[in-house]
Amino acid sequence: MRFLLTLAALVVAAASIGAQSRVSPRDGVDWPGFRGIAAAGVNDAATVPVTWNVPQAKLVKWKVPVAGLGHSSPVVWGDMVCTASAISGTPDPQLKVGLYGDIGSVLDTTVHKFMVIGSAAGLPVSLRLVARLTRPTR
Repeated sequence: MRFLLTLAALVVAAASIGAQSRVSPRDGVDWPGFRGIAAAGVNDAATVPVTWNVPQAKLVKWKVPVAGLGHSSPVVWGDMVCTASAISGTPDPQLKVGLYGDIGSVLDTTVHKFMVIGSAAGLPVSLRLVARLTRPTR
């Protein structure tokens, strides 16, 4: 449980960076978490690209490899984008998807590194280690 609470706290912390001066997300500007504002999954106020090309950097502002299995939803707040990742201590961590997949417990009890990855307009992408935890067994 501490493992999941820490991961949730990381996502909340990432969302709160840069949000100190305003409380409510702005439609068409901010994407505060999974499925966006009010978890609606849509944002009618924003224009989104229909196509992009990563190798040619067409409509790509920046890119960075993210270690770990990377299941975190990105958070966009103003000109800042951030996400989080948990990096297992095993060389080949296994994916457990839950509801529609294998719902057995993960047996990985190694120390995990929890990273927050973010960028603000004009600034380089930063990777910050925020915690090292061992997932308790059930």
